[in-house]
This record gives sequence, C-alpha cells and structure tokens, in this order.
Amino acid sequence: MAADRLPLLRLCGAAVVVASLGLGACTPIVDERGWRPDETAITSIRPGVDNKESVARLLGTPSTVSNFDDQAWYYISATTERVAFQRDQLTAQGVLIVNFDQAGNVTEVSRLGLQDGKQVAMNPDKTPTLGNELTIWQQLFGNLGRFNVPSDGGRAPLPGGSNSPGNR
Repeated sequence: MAADRLPLLRLCGAAVVVASLGLGACTPIVDERGWRPDETAITSIRPGVDNKESVARLLGTPSTVSNFDDQAWYYISATTERVAFQRDQLTAQGVLIVNFDQAGNVTEVSRLGLQDGKQVAMNPDKTPTLGNELTIWQQLFGNLGRFNVPSDGGRAPLPGGSNSPGNR
C-alpha cells in the first residue's frame, strides 16, 4: 500500500515546488535610483547661513544643476517596481531643490514629489534631417566602383609626400 502512495507523494511534492517557484516569480523587483535624502542633513541646511560649499559637504554633488546658471541644485531620486514581465511602475519620486543667490548663499530649500510630476505627451513626428534615406541595398552596394586604382602600379601616395621613386 505504501508503494502505491509513493508516486502520488512525488507528484504532490513536485506540484508544491512548481507552485512556490511560480509565486516567487510574482514578487516585485524594487529598483531605487538617484540620491537618497538624509533628513537630518536636509533640515540642517539654513537659508542665509549655508553656501554651496557647505551644501556640497552635507549632501554631496547634485544630480543636476539649473540649465542657464548654477543658482539651483537638484537632487533627484526615483523608486520603481516591476512584477514578472510587466513594465516598470514609478512608485516614488523625489526632487530636492536648493536655490542660491549670486553670492552662492542658500536662499530656499524645497521639495517636489510624485504628485508634482506631470505627464508630457511625446511628439510622434520625426525630426527632419538633411540628406536622403538610403535603402539597405544602397548602403551595402553604394561604395562599389567608387575607388580608383592608382596609375603608377598600384601604390597609393604616401601621406605628406609624393609617390616618386626617391620617396619610396
């Protein structure tokens, strides 16, 4: 009787292993990128007292700096989750903005979160470029016949000099 149960027990054991592996594949993969804020360092930044050097010492180099001048430093972080083969989902996002005056002193420290983000519609049009688009055949065979054989026995001119017998 016990021998009759052995194949059934093996089948049940295999089913448990397969089910646990299947459930393990549904565990989300969490990916944290960018600068992680340290609350004590952020609260210790005082407008009018701290400058760029002290902020760099406390927080490190910024993720990016404002485009036209270096009067705003941005520290950016994002957290995404992915389950199985689905696309990444943005679950948390933070931007710490430190503004400076012309003398390099802190004027304001502010934060933006996921709720402050805006969806931007991408333009599906192509950017026009000069020239023409080549087909795969034009790319493959376009250079055939473009190279001329030198008339002096197949020797190409040397860089920076002539191809006379004295220079060979």
